[in-house]
Amino acid sequence: MIRLLALVMASLLVLPATLAHADGSSNFVISIDGQDVPIDVGQKVKVQDKAGHDIEVGLKQSEISTWKGDFVTFQHANDVNVTSTELDAGLKQHMMATNNGTLVIVQEYASIDPRSLADLMLTQIAKADASSAKLDKKSGTRKLTSGKTLEGLTATAPLKRGSASRMVRYEVMTAGTEDHGIVAVTRIDDDLGTKDQAMIDRFWATLALAF
Repeated sequence: MIRLLALVMASLLVLPATLAHADGSSNFVISIDGQDVPIDVGQKVKVQDKAGHDIEVGLKQSEISTWKGDFVTFQHANDVNVTSTELDAGLKQHMMATNNGTLVIVQEYASIDPRSLADLMLTQIAKADASSAKLDKKSGTRKLTSGKTLEGLTATAPLKRGSASRMVRYEVMTAGTEDHGIVAVTRIDDDLGTKDQAMIDRFWATLALAF
């Protein structure tokens, strides 16, 4: 079997990417009325049109980005990065994480059908949380906006940190054919705020498969 990832569940500091070079040079050029104008995200510049009128133009980044892999696309807020790793031949992993430990993981399998891996993935993630022995799991499905249905497992488990105890929610969904497919994983603590939940909700609401 293709080697699975070594899941790292430590808190990740995810910093928004900056598009401007430190030396002040511009990364983008916009064409206005036949003029090429260097500009960076967040910058406003003034140009003149052919009639001599001053025009102020600006460039800003959308709050939501669309990420595309080999087999999947999904949307995410721009203050959370997607990191990609090739774990093995034919196996790529893409991950989003917040400082609170909320996770979205997508694994793309290019040479095997991963639909039997949901239980193994759930166990590995729960082990990283030291909660695998207390999992309350059940079969589940996710219907995408395309009408396709993912199948897998949902689970909850108590997680104790010092004197505090809380519930962690896991979801592991799979889709595939006889020689390729994906595993999608989410993890969130029940007591986290709406921002973390919004990352997961947006992922499931926008997830699309290319097979």
